[in-house]
Amino acid sequence: MRPFQALGDGNLSVRIAANEALGKPGSAEATDPLVRSLRSPAVEIRKAATESLGRNGSRAAVQPLIDRLDDPGWRVRRAAAYALGGLGDQRTWDLCSMPR
Repeated sequence: MRPFQALGDGNLSVRIAANEALGKPGSAEATDPLVRSLRSPAVEIRKAATESLGRNGSRAAVQPLIDRLDDPGWRVRRAAAYALGGLGDQRTWDLCSMPR
């Protein structure tokens, strides 16, 4: 089964592995499916998608990753912070200087 097809599999472990497999640098076609995975009710899926978006390197992922900084799952929030730090987008630096 190909990773894009596996994103819709009924098995949680298969969906996690598919999200992880899509995290290749420069894989632009994987960005939208990974962003959709960020809306999964399963924290494990959101974490895998967040990490993969960080490895992917797409600037289109910056705002969805910023939104994950408020995720209810702490592992997702941590993954989003690491991913954003690696992307180095100006919006990330602007967040660091904003009062909370």
